[in-house]
Amino acid sequence: MEFGDGDGVRLGLLPVTVYARDLVDYLICPHRIYLRRYLYLRGVVTEYMSVGGEVHKLLYMYLQGRDVGRELVRYGIDVGKLREVYSELRKLGDVECEVEVGYGPLAGSIDLLAGGVPVEVKYSTRPRFGDVVQLAFYVLLLELSKGRNISRGYLLYLPSCNLIEIKVESWLKRLVLEFCKEVQLIKLGLVDSSPRSRRACKGCELGMYCKFRGEGGAEERSLASRR
Repeated sequence: MEFGDGDGVRLGLLPVTVYARDLVDYLICPHRIYLRRYLYLRGVVTEYMSVGGEVHKLLYMYLQGRDVGRELVRYGIDVGKLREVYSELRKLGDVECEVEVGYGPLAGSIDLLAGGVPVEVKYSTRPRFGDVVQLAFYVLLLELSKGRNISRGYLLYLPSCNLIEIKVESWLKRLVLEFCKEVQLIKLGLVDSSPRSRRACKGCELGMYCKFRGEGGAEERSLASRR
């Protein structure tokens, strides 16, 4: 299967499902995939994660015409700026919320789809490489499932309402595919999932289970020994 600008890149993936969340975990720390997808562990829901989830829900409600302006302001979101962002997205076409997309072993839920262009919403103050990779994953998914070339997407950061256009070129799509292959191998237990560094350990919601973190790991070792 070719995609993108016809450069002949082929999928070459295994029959193991890869979700967008897997790629995010992989970039933070490969061992998170092992903990979540291989040992089926769930981390502690942090306040940051909880607030981010609530902001996403309010955004969807706002885009559906619900009167949630006060709630948005409570989280520091300027409704006037958000209205301007929505107007920009509307220029691309109809705006859809939480769009499920899948192709072969790849699957994900896109926050917003504006005229067929993916928009990933982040409750954050600055762009991260993982945000770009996640967006590129959605571009690739749409491209494969719809059979048409897509070369861009958008990152929307809240509460600043900063909308950033991202060019998704063939090299980035190839990189995403390589990450997907690595995720599949980790899920199958065929490659080492050790952390690249310990910088991501601080604040990790899975730390209490992780054998690589000094104060945790008992549950991981116990579950792993049963498999």
